[in-house]
Amino acid sequence: MLTRTLSIITLLLCITLSRASRASSNTTSSNSNSTSYLRGIDVSHYQGTINWDQVQKSGIKFACAKATEGETNVDPSFHANWIGMKSVGLTRCAYHFAHPKDDAVMQVKDFIFFSSLLIYCSSVPTTVPLLCPFCLLLLYCFVSFCLFFLYCQAQHFVSTVGLSSLHNSKTLQLMLDLESSDAKSPEEVWAWTQAFLSEIHILTGRPGIIYTGYYFWRDSVGGTTNLDAPLWIASYTKSKPAGIPKAWDSSGWTFWQFDDNGASTPGGSAGSIPGITGNVDVDYFKYDEATLAKFCFP
Repeated sequence: MLTRTLSIITLLLCITLSRASRASSNTTSSNSNSTSYLRGIDVSHYQGTINWDQVQKSGIKFACAKATEGETNVDPSFHANWIGMKSVGLTRCAYHFAHPKDDAVMQVKDFIFFSSLLIYCSSVPTTVPLLCPFCLLLLYCFVSFCLFFLYCQAQHFVSTVGLSSLHNSKTLQLMLDLESSDAKSPEEVWAWTQAFLSEIHILTGRPGIIYTGYYFWRDSVGGTTNLDAPLWIASYTKSKPAGIPKAWDSSGWTFWQFDDNGASTPGGSAGSIPGITGNVDVDYFKYDEATLAKFCFP
């Protein structure tokens, strides 16, 4: 509990500093893509400070930002990225980096709590004091203490912490980043994945999105069904993903992370994304913007 509380305090300090320097941005129409797929990126604190206005003007249509990892970690850049994506009109997504060695439901609870807190804070004018978020911190600490004795109240707590804020912008279903087994068996990882995504569906009313690689899913998960989750496949190949897990035989990939160094096309030379310094993961969405909107919260 102490570690989780310290994570929230650190997060709120980041929020306060970010609000102090926040400036409003006007939404600008994007350039058209040169392919039939929509181009996007996924980011975390590794990309540092991002100029989202430049990113959007470069033709990027969607972006996914790391929110949480395991039971306690919160990405320090999530708040700034979450605000930035919304401010320029990008379709945005949040992802959780999975650790199957830890409790799945607790990770969902923290993922939803931190994401909802940040979404809420991003909607509060900078002239309004951050009293309410700190009240949420006190509430969270109180409930976390109670969970040591009455864990069944976790679901109720998560369901009442600002989930409606997911509906205030173009926000995709929540994504599970599944690429670490934590030395668990495929059976254990598969059971963990089912528990996590079941909780996501219960709490948000929508299935999650699964990010994974073909070989990781085959060798470390082995699930035969996709749990109604669209596939975000990681495959740094040229013409198409190297393989599609059997669970998605009928639907194929929906998102494709095809490079981690800013290449403009799969198999292309290392490139850069305006507004971002250094390497960044780049992705495709297989369909058009109208279809992308169908994966967003209403």
